[in-house]
Amino acid sequence: MLKKLDIYILKKYIVTFLFLMLAIVMIVVMIDFTDHNDDFISKHVPVDAIIFDYYLNLIPWLANFLSPLLIFVSTILVTARMAAHTEIIAILSSGVSFRRILWSFFIGAILMGAITFVMIGWVIPKATQVRLDFEMEYFNGDKHFDGRDVHIMMSPTTKVYVQSYNSKSKVGYMFTLERFDSTELVEILKTNRIAWDSTSQKWHINRYTIRTLDGNGETLTHHRNLDTTLNVVPQDFEVSDKQTQAMTLPELKEFIDVERIKGVRNVADFRVEYYERFTYPFAIVILTLIAVVSGGKKSREGVVWPVVIGFFLCFAYWIILQIGRSFASDETIHPLVSSIIPNAVFLVFGLLMYRKLPK
Repeated sequence: MLKKLDIYILKKYIVTFLFLMLAIVMIVVMIDFTDHNDDFISKHVPVDAIIFDYYLNLIPWLANFLSPLLIFVSTILVTARMAAHTEIIAILSSGVSFRRILWSFFIGAILMGAITFVMIGWVIPKATQVRLDFEMEYFNGDKHFDGRDVHIMMSPTTKVYVQSYNSKSKVGYMFTLERFDSTELVEILKTNRIAWDSTSQKWHINRYTIRTLDGNGETLTHHRNLDTTLNVVPQDFEVSDKQTQAMTLPELKEFIDVERIKGVRNVADFRVEYYERFTYPFAIVILTLIAVVSGGKKSREGVVWPVVIGFFLCFAYWIILQIGRSFASDETIHPLVSSIIPNAVFLVFGLLMYRKLPK
């Protein structure tokens, strides 16, 4: 059961967070509207599409993106104000431990973390898909993607490689198709250019060579034109980070499993996205711990210094997260490890800060 102390702190915590969230999101929306207003006018975008398809689906994404920072700042503001007004000293003098005060904030952080998990797992991806469709129609025109060094296993015995691929022209460069007999390479098809024919739904290959390998050596033959159906389509080369953001957790898991079978090289990036959706809510709880410990001390600077520290720590968290992502993308470390590292570092930091406080 929640006690009066929990209700008192939670009320301050949630009201402060919602106020900051509303203020910051509205500012970002106004800036975005100013930036895109010319596009809305020149392309005669319907008002209902702007409101319901774009902004109502952009706001949840913004709220989720800003939530760790705003929860952190909200916690610091609440605790710093309570410390400045000697409320924390009064609570401690009544026999309540600092650990008990911290637990009141943890209740709010756990609640926010649970809501965040549901949002990033199922709600926001659906909203993101609607927003991306809107952006593709009115902002970007045709989807443009330049993929490099793409490997795909079409079947257990057939592998394709494209050095670079342009989705706007649907053309791949330095294309190689390899066929295997068990583990032995038996045939290699190479061409400088492969193009998708949307009318025939086939790939057009112009001037290609086939190298056949057998027990008697190898045979090289040259050919001019070939229209063929491969077990790959342009969409296999066009998957971007934005598209995976529009997938729910089950959809992303299924997508990763399929891509791993195909042998796509950048599957590690998708796995990082998947694991981060599980570790993201824990970051809210950990940052709340650090925020309470940072803001719980009475300071002559009031709430200014704790807030400055808060922004610095959130920036440091983001830097560590990006470093982990880069190592995971290069497959230096496991994607799950890269997702856990920022939380682990800041959890240790928060516990060290907590140990210095009176219990």
